[in-house]
Amino acid sequence: MLLKGAQSFANGSKAVAAADARFVRRVEQAAMPVMYVVLFRWDELKAYAAKAVAPWPYNATKRPQFDEFKRRYQALDATRLDEGGHTIDWMEEALFGSADAPSARAPAAGLRVSSTHWPMS
Repeated sequence: MLLKGAQSFANGSKAVAAADARFVRRVEQAAMPVMYVVLFRWDELKAYAAKAVAPWPYNATKRPQFDEFKRRYQALDATRLDEGGHTIDWMEEALFGSADAPSARAPAAGLRVSSTHWPMS
């Protein structure tokens, strides 16, 4: 389902590419939750797509796809990814490593992080 959703957003982006820039931004913004999950499950989903001979709607490697996610995040002037206060820097560190950075450490006291990286009380 994630890959089908991602492909639908890719098709939507192509469909509005020549239209008003507002529509492009809306599709890009709407696609971000799916892209977020795919970035965290990149290897698993890429292997599934290859095995299922399904189209891969993203860049060939994770770094340029994260850079695209970050561009959209910054275009929205977003400051947090979630209610737990995770930032784009946290996401980058979680995806690519940097165990010494403060934001890669455990979340604030009283919060725990689920396997999908969303804080739970």
